[in-house]
Amino acid sequence: MTRGWTHELALDASDDTRVGPEGDAVHASRGDPSLHHRRSVHPRWFMSILNLFTDGSGHADYRPPIERGDTDHYCLAGILVSDTQRDQIEAGCDSIVRRYFPHREPRTVELKASWISARTRQRSPWDALPGPRHAQLFDELRDLILSVRPLLFGQVLHKENYRTRVHASRPERPATNAFRYMLGRVARHLEGGDDTTRVTVDTDSRAIEEALRALETSVRTGGDRIIGVTTPPVVQSQWNRLLPCLHLASENSRCIQVADYVAHWLWSAAEYGKATRLRELDPLWRRYDGRREPWVAFLDEPKEKLIKN
Repeated sequence: MTRGWTHELALDASDDTRVGPEGDAVHASRGDPSLHHRRSVHPRWFMSILNLFTDGSGHADYRPPIERGDTDHYCLAGILVSDTQRDQIEAGCDSIVRRYFPHREPRTVELKASWISARTRQRSPWDALPGPRHAQLFDELRDLILSVRPLLFGQVLHKENYRTRVHASRPERPATNAFRYMLGRVARHLEGGDDTTRVTVDTDSRAIEEALRALETSVRTGGDRIIGVTTPPVVQSQWNRLLPCLHLASENSRCIQVADYVAHWLWSAAEYGKATRLRELDPLWRRYDGRREPWVAFLDEPKEKLIKN
C-alpha cells in the first residue's frame, strides 16, 4: 500500500540533531553517534523542521460480506525525523539499493516490505534476487533505522472486533479509524508548543482518500469525537498543529518506505504472531505517561502482549 502522512514541526536542530525516544530533540556527538544529550527548544528563528511519515500494512477494507478485505488486522506506522535524519534515510536506502541492484538507478527501486518478503516474487526486480538476499536486505534496513533513530508511532486494529464492538451498524473504515487515533496522538504530542505541522498523504484508493479528507474536515470543524467509547463523545483535539493535507506517492519517499517496513512487521506480529523483527525496534517507540507506542485496539490478549511486551 502506498499511504503516507508527513508531519513537520519546528525544533532546534543542528546538523546532528535527532529525535529521541521521548520525542525530544537530542544531539549526537560527532565522534560517537550513540552518545546523546537533550537539546532545549529555542525561539522560532533558531528552529528547523521535523517530519512524520506514515504508511499502513494489511488490507484497508473489512472482510466479506462487509467489504473485500482479506486480512484480520490493519496497522499504521509513523516515523518522526529531523531533516538530517530524513536525508540519512534517503542516502542509506539508496546505498542499499546500489549494493543489491548495481545496474539499476536507485530511485527506480521501491523498498516495499511486502514485495521483498513475498513468497512468490514475480515483481521485478525482486524476482531476480536469491531468497537469502531478501533477509539480508531486511537486516540492512533494520540497521539503518536503528542507526538513524527515528521516533516511532503505531496503531494496530483488529478490524472485525472493532466493527462488532463499536460500530456494528455503521463501521468506520479501518484506515480512517487508525489515522484518527494515531493523528490524534501526534496532535497531542505537539501540544504546548508554538509549531505547526505540514501533513502529506498518499492513499491507494480514491475511497480511502475521500474518507481521510472527510475525517480531516470533521476533526478540524468539531474536534476529534471517538464515537462509542464514551457517552457523550469527548472532544480530544482539532489537530490545530496540523496544516491541511497534501499528497505524496510512496515511491517518491524513502521515509515512507521505511515507515512501510515498520508497518509491515507490526502487521506480521498482529496477523501471524511473528514479532522478532518488530522487537528489534523496541527502543524507538514513543513513550508517554508510563505507556509506549504502538497503540493496540481490540486485539486478543496474547497478541496484545506479543506486540506490547
